[in-house]
Amino acid sequence: MNDTNNDNLRFPEGFLWGTSNAAYQIEGAWDADGKAPSIWDIAIHSGQLPVPEGSDLSVASDEYHRLSEDLDLLGEIGAPVHRFSVSWPRIIIDDQKTTNPAGLDYYDRLVDGLLERGIRPAACLYHWDTPQWLEDRYGGWMGRESVDWFTDFTHIMAQRLGDRVDQWYTMNEPSHPALAGYVAGMFPPMRQEGERGFDAVHNILLAHGMSVRALREENVKGSIGVILAVIGMQPATSNPDDIAAADRASYGIDRMMLDPLLGRGHVPTVRRQVEEDGACRDNDMEIISEPLDVLGVNWYSSLNVASTERASKFGYSDFMVEKGL
Repeated sequence: MNDTNNDNLRFPEGFLWGTSNAAYQIEGAWDADGKAPSIWDIAIHSGQLPVPEGSDLSVASDEYHRLSEDLDLLGEIGAPVHRFSVSWPRIIIDDQKTTNPAGLDYYDRLVDGLLERGIRPAACLYHWDTPQWLEDRYGGWMGRESVDWFTDFTHIMAQRLGDRVDQWYTMNEPSHPALAGYVAGMFPPMRQEGERGFDAVHNILLAHGMSVRALREENVKGSIGVILAVIGMQPATSNPDDIAAADRASYGIDRMMLDPLLGRGHVPTVRRQVEEDGACRDNDMEIISEPLDVLGVNWYSSLNVASTERASKFGYSDFMVEKGL
């Protein structure tokens, strides 16, 4: 291979390699120092979401108690950026707006420790671990009150870390907790609301928009964005039915989040439901499409989509097939 071809394979100048994790995946300490349970804690500990061999993430890799060791490992890797998520129930522990000092101190140590090792911190405010008290009291993302609670949470974290974090992401893959949590019921809180669950899609997007505004109101120094799981739908064959199925699938996965975030409004299925339920109010769509500094993309793979008769081979739930999503 000649030098020209090698140049084409290089990432551009300024490209940053980084590492990332989610609070629930690595912190452990699920009930330590005042932390409240998340919907994932309750679903797994209650047996509602069975895990092979009875495992759970009560301890995980115990980063909460072994933070210095993990930070040293990150330093040895040498990646210049690290994205972490903040455990919402570690910060706001009840519906009385009680803030947990130990949780805030932990994230102070995390950010300071990254900076001491020359690593730029990137904070994601929500990686699916909704506080259980929010689900119990307000219905989680089905309740519009969750938008206000998430906005308050954003203000708290921005005031605490806003001068030191290099990148801010409101949410990681909001489609998953909304669709899998409330439409199909595969993820905690495992509610099978069907089409009514599209209210959760609207509310979680609205919470994102309000969070962006809150970060800007707090004058955080870092760039602001959101992270989406984007799949990229391809028809499995040139059959017109498969082509139509791929187009429907793009509405049900990629465009369900991208269209409203980019100012194009909800996809038709969501729009009909949220308007019928009264979930979408004046100015909501303007808030949802608040301009972003950066759009994060998690791209795991493309997806070949077939018509309804073969859709089960591609991982769609019966509900999504039935509704043409």
